[in-house]
Amino acid sequence: EARRMRSLRDEATKNLVTWRLLGDRVLARLGSDLDAIRLYALAKERDLDPAEEAAVLSLTVSQIAAARKRLRYHGEIVLREWTDSEARRMRSLRDEATKNEGETP
Repeated sequence: EARRMRSLRDEATKNLVTWRLLGDRVLARLGSDLDAIRLYALAKERDLDPAEEAAVLSLTVSQIAAARKRLRYHGEIVLREWTDSEARRMRSLRDEATKNEGETP
């Protein structure tokens, strides 16, 4: 059980680091979507439910749900682009290592 909890914690930390890295890209994709930008900033600071977010941001719960949907949409695109880029980078590194295996210093 302790190992599973440690693994979950490590995975959560990795995800948090990844999203912090990608956050600027998501914000750039949001452009002038102020509701989504404000929601993103609030979510980075506090863990609130949609009703609480709506109260803090002076929006309706429906507006919060729509902003979350837009954040999720852009976040998925950014994550997919990053994942594809990382896969290409790792493939290139493997190819380079394989190519260099036969060479002697």
